[in-house]
Amino acid sequence: LAGENNIKFGPNFKIYEPVRGGDLVVRGTGPSGVPIKLVNVSEVGTEIDEAVIDENGEFRFDLGQPLKSGHSIGIQLGDITGTGLNESDFIYSDTYYERPLIGILFDMVSVK
Repeated sequence: LAGENNIKFGPNFKIYEPVRGGDLVVRGTGPSGVPIKLVNVSEVGTEIDEAVIDENGEFRFDLGQPLKSGHSIGIQLGDITGTGLNESDFIYSDTYYERPLIGILFDMVSVK
């Protein structure tokens, strides 16, 4: 779909791997200034934490509870109220995942 009819591809996001059970930090990259949230895909998108990607294009989630092995986690668009960002710029990309009941995930990884 993206690229056709002047539909713009969304920016790329990446969660650094490996991500392991027991980890208390999840890091990665994306476009600076974008608010994102970390969700547990295995628990139907339960929100784990929120962050804003820094000026260097890096993000870090400091978790209150350790990640569980065997689960999948992903990142989604956070609250963009007042940021000047447009939600429609984050809908289409060959690198995004769309999951029923969860929505669009910019990246998704399995917790080892």
